[in-house]
Amino acid sequence: LPFMHLIGGWILGKFFEIINFTSLNNLEWVLLLTGSILPDFDFGIDWFLKKRTHRTFTHSLFFLIFSFFFLFFLLGKINLSEAAIFISLGILTHLFLDMISKNGVMLFWPYKGW
Repeated sequence: LPFMHLIGGWILGKFFEIINFTSLNNLEWVLLLTGSILPDFDFGIDWFLKKRTHRTFTHSLFFLIFSFFFLFFLLGKINLSEAAIFISLGILTHLFLDMISKNGVMLFWPYKGW
């Protein structure tokens, strides 16, 4: 459920604030929460291609690493490279929550094991 992924991102953000005795700004919150639901954009791919792709590429460590480096270099051009960290942390919370669910995820996609 998307709401649960948002709660997971929120918990991580609050934990970060408590540990570092700081507050996240609005942009950091938006990036973290966006990252926490980003892997589920594959529902749109499922709908468009009429093929099951949910919990494959976008729910893998490959997607997490690729997204981080892609966003780090892309956003680095406008001096927002640390934004990639918050998006990636959100993705990581999504993967963790799906990983502990009944269906699991293919963390090492394209290896087909669950």
